[in-house]
Amino acid sequence: MKQAFQHSRRGNWRFSLSEGAGPDLVLAFSSVGHDPDEMPSPEFLTSASAGGQRRVLCIADRGRSWGQDPGFAPALKRQVAQLEPKGRVLAIGSSMGGCLALQAATVLPLSAVLAFGPQWALGPDCPDETRWPLWRAGLRAGAGARAFWPPPEGVAVTLLHGLKDDLAQARAFPAQPGVDHLLFAEESHSDLALNLRARGLLGGLTEAAIGHDRRRLLRLASSAGGISRKRLWRGTAG
Repeated sequence: MKQAFQHSRRGNWRFSLSEGAGPDLVLAFSSVGHDPDEMPSPEFLTSASAGGQRRVLCIADRGRSWGQDPGFAPALKRQVAQLEPKGRVLAIGSSMGGCLALQAATVLPLSAVLAFGPQWALGPDCPDETRWPLWRAGLRAGAGARAFWPPPEGVAVTLLHGLKDDLAQARAFPAQPGVDHLLFAEESHSDLALNLRARGLLGGLTEAAIGHDRRRLLRLASSAGGISRKRLWRGTAG
């Protein structure tokens, strides 16, 4: 990956650019990663770049703030403005990265968001969520996608959750017109995006999302066991 520039605010944010031939841009947000002492690694680069046909801006947060760092919005605006995107802009991410992708829609004029396993709520006011204890300890009340829900009109948003361990978080997201919410009963939070990539579907899902090809996106998700929440939870509060 060619890293064209870096930017940091309080040492938290890293922006790494992979050049591409086409006009479209993908903002690929990293999850918390595996080593708390290291910057999270870039994610989704291969599927997002489409073999070098798209520019990909990989974005990592050393502080694992779930977007609560006040430097997030100004840093993101500044970096994207430098790229002067002429085509469509997609934000993609998993877990914390999925939350950041959703938040990016409130900061920039995005075309679409593809969020794998984003958390609705996980701050100190949410005692039922016990994962990520190291990072949750530093969060303020209100953390999670609820802080910037619903997405702006005109942005095609797709949420994907693995129900083995993300059922509560998935159910907490309010149904929203214009948002496709896909549920995978046999997938876990950490394995969902990895298994979609192993099946060779992640690139197609990314292509369908940025192209607003909803029919193709739903077809690909269905081939991997994804079911719309409208079908799975029809007639229930979910």
